[in-house]
Amino acid sequence: MVGRISILFFVITLGLSNVRADERVLPLATLQKMGYRPFNSFPHYRGQRQVRSELPTGLKWPVQFVDAARNIAQNYVNFQQYGGDLPYYHKGCDLRSPPNSIVKAPVTGVLEGGYYSYTDNPDGSEIKHWIPWNGKTHSDPYFELAVVTPDGYRFEMHHVDSMNLPKETIQALNKGNVVVQEGTAIGTVIPWGRDYDHIHYNIFRQDGVIVNPEAYTVSPADHIAPKIQAVYGVRADGSVIEIINGGTVGPLQQIIVATTETRDNSIYVQTPPYIGIQFQTREMFAWDFRKVLLGPDAKWPDIRQVFVARFKTPNGKVLTTSGQYGQGLFLMRLPVPAARGPFVIAVSDTAGNTTKFSGVMQ
Repeated sequence: MVGRISILFFVITLGLSNVRADERVLPLATLQKMGYRPFNSFPHYRGQRQVRSELPTGLKWPVQFVDAARNIAQNYVNFQQYGGDLPYYHKGCDLRSPPNSIVKAPVTGVLEGGYYSYTDNPDGSEIKHWIPWNGKTHSDPYFELAVVTPDGYRFEMHHVDSMNLPKETIQALNKGNVVVQEGTAIGTVIPWGRDYDHIHYNIFRQDGVIVNPEAYTVSPADHIAPKIQAVYGVRADGSVIEIINGGTVGPLQQIIVATTETRDNSIYVQTPPYIGIQFQTREMFAWDFRKVLLGPDAKWPDIRQVFVARFKTPNGKVLTTSGQYGQGLFLMRLPVPAARGPFVIAVSDTAGNTTKFSGVMQ
């Protein structure tokens, strides 16, 4: 194995001030100078426009977890923001795995590799940029191996060690368009340090929609429902009230739920993938990300509409949405339907555990 420069040295050497904890986001002009070009998400897409309804369930993870406490550190809908960067969705799962441990192909498909970076947008979406494999390796933690299935699903493993690839992987990448079988050892986990060695794992549908890996993979045990830390209501004049479980409130424009999610034995806190409000009269609104990252209108969910970045509670305390390295608090926004009477707020995880909060709207 060729000696690796440390991630910190890599950052300093290139002067990349916007290197996030697990993804790199830079201005477009900078990426262009570095040789990056816009990424074609589905290079093996052959013109079929029909999207397969769903992936099969019971897929295996591409890595072995460290232990029961350190497995999935961040989920795919986690709110992320580092320094002065724009907030963005995490897009995939951080899979905690021992450094230098094996990364396997999660499905059968064409193997691809390359170096990636992003530019970001105010709505929480990101534009991927790419330097495809050219037969040469260099010490860069932002290296990706991907497996693309015949029907166009793309399974991406980020932070694979490009300096320690198996010879079979190098041969496949050099040849191009080579199919690898599910379970094939294709790489190793790059040593990241800070007790956070991991693979960032994305799944994309043929049409570019981001898929929740946990919904289709055998997940670690999870019998713990998400927590509702507090619930606040915002009136038409912008004033904020705290809502008590089972209480009665006046007309509200929106509700803000301070919430977190975790799983059995895990040390990590995440964003719940489902939150909704439903009235007894059936009016409802929900952000349902348990399978795919789409809003109720089947379009990209603007992160500014899903999360409240920061607000002041009635007692003057300032709460902030924050999530990184599997820790944080998430202030999720629910527009209130034009309805009155009893209502229930539900917060759920991918495993189906649910916490409910009730009230009456006058």
